[in-house]
Amino acid sequence: MLLPNTSPPPPPGLSHCFRPKGASTSRLRLLRLKVHGLQGRVQRQETPSEPAVTSQSPGDRDRAAAAPPDVDMSGKGEVSPAGAEEERRRRSRIINVVYLITAVDTTLMFLQFSVTPYLAKKLGFDTLWFGYLQTTVGVIQLLGGPVFGRFADLHGARAALSLAFAATVVFFLLMAVASNPLMLFLPKIPTVFMHVLPASQMVITDLSQPEKRADGLSKLGLSFGIGMIVGSTLGGQLNTRYGETFTACFGAVGSFFTLLLVLKFIPKQPKIKIQAPAQKVTTKASLC
Repeated sequence: MLLPNTSPPPPPGLSHCFRPKGASTSRLRLLRLKVHGLQGRVQRQETPSEPAVTSQSPGDRDRAAAAPPDVDMSGKGEVSPAGAEEERRRRSRIINVVYLITAVDTTLMFLQFSVTPYLAKKLGFDTLWFGYLQTTVGVIQLLGGPVFGRFADLHGARAALSLAFAATVVFFLLMAVASNPLMLFLPKIPTVFMHVLPASQMVITDLSQPEKRADGLSKLGLSFGIGMIVGSTLGGQLNTRYGETFTACFGAVGSFFTLLLVLKFIPKQPKIKIQAPAQKVTTKASLC
Protein backbone atom coordinates (compact mmCIF):
# COMPACT_ATOMS: atom_id res chain seq x y z
CA MET A 1 0.00 0.00 0.00
CA LEU A 2 1.42 3.33 -1.07
CA LEU A 3 1.51 6.11 1.42
CA PRO A 4 0.40 9.56 0.28
CA ASN A 5 3.02 12.25 -0.27
CA THR A 6 2.90 14.30 2.85
CA SER A 7 5.90 16.52 2.08
CA PRO A 8 5.01 20.21 2.25
CA PRO A 9 5.03 22.24 -0.96
CA PRO A 10 8.03 24.54 -1.54
CA PRO A 11 7.72 28.12 -0.40
CA PRO A 12 6.40 30.51 -3.04
CA GLY A 13 9.62 32.59 -3.28
CA LEU A 14 11.88 29.51 -3.62
CA SER A 15 9.93 27.49 -6.20
CA HIS A 16 12.46 28.25 -8.92
CA CYS A 17 15.19 26.48 -6.96
CA PHE A 18 13.47 23.12 -7.13
CA ARG A 19 13.87 21.10 -10.35
CA PRO A 20 12.19 17.88 -11.35
CA LYS A 21 14.22 14.77 -11.02
CA GLY A 22 16.40 13.85 -14.04
CA ALA A 23 16.71 17.47 -15.27
CA SER A 24 20.21 18.88 -15.59
CA THR A 25 20.81 22.59 -15.21
CA SER A 26 23.77 22.64 -17.54
CA ARG A 27 21.85 20.84 -20.29
CA LEU A 28 18.98 23.31 -20.04
CA ARG A 29 21.33 26.26 -20.31
CA LEU A 30 23.04 24.73 -23.33
CA LEU A 31 19.69 24.19 -25.03
CA ARG A 32 18.70 27.81 -24.42
CA LEU A 33 22.01 29.04 -25.93
CA LYS A 34 21.49 26.94 -29.06
CA VAL A 35 17.97 28.29 -29.56
CA HIS A 36 19.11 31.91 -29.15
CA GLY A 37 22.01 31.34 -31.55
CA LEU A 38 19.75 29.96 -34.29
CA GLN A 39 17.35 32.89 -33.89
CA GLY A 40 20.20 35.37 -34.23
CA ARG A 41 21.48 33.73 -37.41
CA VAL A 42 18.01 33.82 -38.97
CA GLN A 43 17.61 37.52 -38.14
CA ARG A 44 21.01 38.39 -39.64
CA GLN A 45 20.14 36.63 -42.91
CA GLU A 46 16.74 38.30 -43.18
CA THR A 47 18.15 41.79 -42.53
CA PRO A 48 19.56 43.39 -45.77
CA SER A 49 23.20 44.33 -45.49
CA GLU A 50 24.03 48.01 -45.83
CA PRO A 51 26.49 49.02 -48.55
CA ALA A 52 29.98 49.71 -47.34
CA VAL A 53 30.88 53.38 -47.19
CA THR A 54 34.28 54.12 -48.63
CA SER A 55 36.07 57.39 -48.40
CA GLN A 56 36.82 59.13 -51.69
CA SER A 57 39.28 61.85 -52.41
CA PRO A 58 38.01 65.13 -53.91
CA GLY A 59 39.53 64.19 -57.28
CA ASP A 60 37.65 60.85 -57.33
CA ARG A 61 34.40 62.60 -56.50
CA ASP A 62 34.91 65.11 -59.30
CA ARG A 63 35.64 62.37 -61.84
CA ALA A 64 32.61 60.39 -60.70
CA ALA A 65 30.40 63.47 -61.04
CA ALA A 66 31.72 64.22 -64.53
CA ALA A 67 31.37 60.62 -65.75
CA PRO A 68 28.16 59.25 -67.33
CA PRO A 69 25.88 57.37 -64.92
CA ASP A 70 26.54 54.05 -66.65
CA VAL A 71 30.30 54.16 -66.25
CA ASP A 72 32.00 52.82 -63.12
CA MET A 73 34.71 55.20 -61.92
CA SER A 74 35.92 52.92 -59.12
CA GLY A 75 39.13 52.20 -61.01
CA LYS A 76 38.32 48.53 -61.65
CA GLY A 77 37.46 49.09 -65.33
CA GLU A 78 33.90 47.76 -64.93
CA VAL A 79 31.07 49.31 -66.94
CA SER A 80 27.41 48.57 -67.31
CA PRO A 81 25.99 47.14 -70.58
CA ALA A 82 24.76 50.61 -71.60
CA GLY A 83 28.18 52.07 -70.93
CA ALA A 84 29.84 49.32 -72.96
CA GLU A 85 27.53 50.03 -75.91
CA GLU A 86 28.33 53.74 -75.71
CA GLU A 87 32.04 52.92 -75.63
CA ARG A 88 31.70 50.77 -78.76
CA ARG A 89 29.97 53.60 -80.61
CA ARG A 90 32.70 55.99 -79.54
CA ARG A 91 35.38 53.65 -80.85
CA SER A 92 33.58 53.24 -84.16
CA ARG A 93 33.34 57.03 -84.55
CA ILE A 94 37.06 57.48 -83.90
CA ILE A 95 37.97 54.73 -86.38
CA ASN A 96 35.81 56.35 -89.08
CA VAL A 97 37.56 59.67 -88.47
CA VAL A 98 40.93 57.90 -88.86
CA TYR A 99 39.78 56.52 -92.24
CA LEU A 100 38.79 60.03 -93.31
CA ILE A 101 42.05 61.72 -92.31
CA THR A 102 44.06 58.92 -93.94
CA ALA A 103 42.17 59.41 -97.21
CA VAL A 104 42.67 63.19 -97.06
CA ASP A 105 46.38 62.88 -96.26
CA THR A 106 46.94 60.43 -99.12
CA THR A 107 45.05 62.76 -101.45
CA LEU A 108 47.32 65.64 -100.48
CA MET A 109 50.44 63.50 -100.77
CA PHE A 110 49.68 62.51 -104.37
CA LEU A 111 48.60 66.08 -105.04
CA GLN A 112 52.13 67.27 -104.26
CA PHE A 113 53.52 64.45 -106.40
CA SER A 114 51.67 66.07 -109.30
CA VAL A 115 52.95 69.55 -108.45
CA THR A 116 56.64 68.86 -107.72
CA PRO A 117 57.77 68.00 -111.30
CA TYR A 118 56.18 71.13 -112.76
CA LEU A 119 57.59 73.30 -109.99
CA ALA A 120 61.07 71.78 -110.37
CA LYS A 121 61.01 72.40 -114.14
CA LYS A 122 59.85 75.96 -113.56
CA LEU A 123 62.80 76.62 -111.21
CA GLY A 124 65.35 75.20 -113.68
CA PHE A 125 65.86 71.64 -112.40
CA ASP A 126 67.06 69.07 -114.89
CA THR A 127 66.45 65.33 -114.66
CA LEU A 128 69.56 64.69 -112.53
CA TRP A 129 68.74 67.33 -109.93
CA PHE A 130 65.13 66.19 -109.78
CA GLY A 131 66.44 62.72 -108.93
CA TYR A 132 68.56 64.23 -106.15
CA LEU A 133 65.47 65.99 -104.84
CA GLN A 134 63.46 62.79 -104.65
CA THR A 135 66.39 60.93 -103.07
CA THR A 136 66.58 63.59 -100.36
CA VAL A 137 62.95 62.92 -99.45
CA GLY A 138 63.58 59.20 -99.15
CA VAL A 139 66.66 59.61 -96.95
CA ILE A 140 64.95 62.10 -94.61
CA GLN A 141 61.89 59.89 -94.14
CA LEU A 142 64.10 56.85 -93.62
CA LEU A 143 65.91 58.61 -90.79
CA GLY A 144 62.74 60.11 -89.34
CA GLY A 145 60.74 56.89 -89.20
CA PRO A 146 62.31 55.44 -86.00
CA VAL A 147 62.26 58.88 -84.33
CA PHE A 148 58.58 59.34 -85.15
CA GLY A 149 57.75 55.83 -83.93
CA ARG A 150 59.46 56.44 -80.60
CA PHE A 151 57.64 59.75 -80.25
CA ALA A 152 54.32 58.01 -80.86
CA ASP A 153 55.11 55.37 -78.22
CA LEU A 154 55.94 58.01 -75.62
CA HIS A 155 53.22 60.58 -76.30
CA GLY A 156 50.39 58.66 -77.94
CA ALA A 157 48.70 58.58 -81.33
CA ARG A 158 47.02 61.98 -80.98
CA ALA A 159 50.32 63.79 -80.48
CA ALA A 160 51.92 61.79 -83.29
CA LEU A 161 49.14 62.58 -85.77
CA SER A 162 49.15 66.25 -84.73
CA LEU A 163 52.90 66.43 -85.34
CA ALA A 164 52.57 64.73 -88.72
CA PHE A 165 49.83 67.06 -89.98
CA ALA A 166 51.56 70.15 -88.60
CA ALA A 167 54.67 69.12 -90.55
CA THR A 168 52.49 68.67 -93.65
CA VAL A 169 51.14 72.22 -93.28
CA VAL A 170 54.70 73.59 -93.08
CA PHE A 171 55.69 71.45 -96.08
CA PHE A 172 53.00 72.93 -98.36
CA LEU A 173 53.60 76.49 -97.15
CA LEU A 174 57.32 76.21 -97.95
CA MET A 175 56.46 74.75 -101.34
CA ALA A 176 54.10 77.65 -102.04
CA VAL A 177 56.82 80.27 -101.42
CA ALA A 178 59.64 78.42 -103.21
CA SER A 179 61.25 80.73 -105.78
CA ASN A 180 64.72 79.20 -106.40
CA PRO A 181 66.22 75.69 -106.56
CA LEU A 182 67.56 75.83 -103.00
CA MET A 183 64.15 76.70 -101.56
CA LEU A 184 62.73 73.64 -103.27
CA PHE A 185 64.90 71.50 -100.98
CA LEU A 186 63.62 73.26 -97.83
CA PRO A 187 60.09 71.77 -97.98
CA LYS A 188 61.64 68.31 -97.78
CA ILE A 189 62.92 68.89 -94.22
CA PRO A 190 59.47 68.63 -92.54
CA THR A 191 58.97 65.25 -94.20
CA VAL A 192 61.01 63.78 -91.33
CA PHE A 193 57.73 63.84 -89.32
CA MET A 194 55.23 63.19 -92.11
CA HIS A 195 54.29 59.61 -91.16
CA VAL A 196 50.50 59.73 -91.01
CA LEU A 197 49.88 56.15 -92.14
CA PRO A 198 51.86 54.45 -89.31
CA ALA A 199 50.14 56.66 -86.73
CA SER A 200 46.74 55.79 -88.22
CA GLN A 201 47.59 52.10 -88.04
CA MET A 202 48.49 52.61 -84.39
CA VAL A 203 45.03 54.04 -83.63
CA ILE A 204 43.22 51.26 -85.51
CA THR A 205 45.26 48.59 -83.72
CA ASP A 206 44.55 50.09 -80.31
CA LEU A 207 40.80 50.56 -80.78
CA SER A 208 39.77 47.49 -82.77
CA GLN A 209 38.99 44.10 -81.27
CA PRO A 210 41.51 41.33 -82.05
CA GLU A 211 39.05 39.48 -84.27
CA LYS A 212 38.24 42.68 -86.23
CA ARG A 213 41.77 44.10 -86.43
CA ALA A 214 42.56 42.70 -89.88
CA ASP A 215 39.28 44.11 -91.22
CA GLY A 216 40.07 47.54 -89.77
CA LEU A 217 43.56 47.63 -91.25
CA SER A 218 42.29 46.51 -94.66
CA LYS A 219 39.77 49.39 -94.68
CA LEU A 220 42.67 51.70 -93.87
CA GLY A 221 44.40 50.40 -97.02
CA LEU A 222 41.19 51.09 -98.93
CA SER A 223 41.27 54.70 -97.71
CA PHE A 224 44.86 54.95 -98.94
CA GLY A 225 43.83 53.69 -102.40
CA ILE A 226 40.96 56.18 -102.63
CA GLY A 227 43.29 59.03 -101.72
CA MET A 228 45.80 57.89 -104.33
CA ILE A 229 43.21 58.06 -107.11
CA VAL A 230 41.62 61.34 -106.00
CA GLY A 231 44.94 63.06 -105.27
CA SER A 232 46.51 62.34 -108.62
CA THR A 233 43.45 63.57 -110.51
CA LEU A 234 42.88 66.61 -108.31
CA GLY A 235 46.55 67.65 -108.39
CA GLY A 236 46.65 67.60 -112.18
CA GLN A 237 43.43 69.60 -112.49
CA LEU A 238 44.42 72.27 -109.94
CA ASN A 239 47.93 72.63 -111.32
CA THR A 240 46.67 73.00 -114.90
CA ARG A 241 43.97 75.56 -114.11
CA TYR A 242 45.37 77.58 -111.18
CA GLY A 243 49.14 76.94 -111.08
CA GLU A 244 51.61 75.45 -108.61
CA THR A 245 51.29 78.11 -105.91
CA PHE A 246 47.53 77.76 -105.60
CA THR A 247 47.80 73.98 -105.51
CA ALA A 248 50.37 74.15 -102.70
CA CYS A 249 48.15 76.54 -100.71
CA PHE A 250 45.23 74.17 -101.24
CA GLY A 251 47.34 71.38 -99.75
CA ALA A 252 48.20 73.53 -96.73
CA VAL A 253 44.51 74.27 -96.07
CA GLY A 254 43.60 70.59 -96.39
CA SER A 255 46.37 69.59 -93.98
CA PHE A 256 45.20 72.19 -91.46
CA PHE A 257 41.66 70.82 -91.72
CA THR A 258 42.86 67.29 -90.93
CA LEU A 259 44.88 68.66 -87.99
CA LEU A 260 41.66 70.09 -86.55
CA LEU A 261 39.95 66.72 -87.00
CA VAL A 262 42.74 65.03 -85.04
CA LEU A 263 42.53 67.52 -82.18
CA LYS A 264 38.74 67.21 -82.08
CA PHE A 265 38.15 63.46 -82.31
CA ILE A 266 41.31 61.50 -81.52
CA PRO A 267 41.73 60.84 -77.77
CA LYS A 268 45.05 61.27 -75.99
CA GLN A 269 45.20 57.61 -74.95
CA PRO A 270 43.06 55.56 -77.35
CA LYS A 271 43.98 52.20 -75.85
CA ILE A 272 40.99 51.28 -73.66
CA LYS A 273 40.15 47.98 -72.09
CA ILE A 274 36.62 47.07 -71.08
CA GLN A 275 35.95 44.28 -68.63
CA ALA A 276 32.66 42.50 -68.15
CA PRO A 277 30.71 43.66 -65.10
CA ALA A 278 31.41 41.57 -62.04
CA GLN A 279 28.65 39.21 -60.88
CA LYS A 280 28.02 38.88 -57.18
CA VAL A 281 27.23 35.38 -55.97
CA THR A 282 25.53 35.04 -52.57
CA THR A 283 25.05 31.79 -50.66
CA LYS A 284 22.62 31.10 -47.88
CA ALA A 285 24.09 29.87 -44.62
CA SER A 286 22.78 26.63 -43.26
CA LEU A 287 20.82 26.72 -40.05
CA CYS A 288 21.98 23.25 -39.05
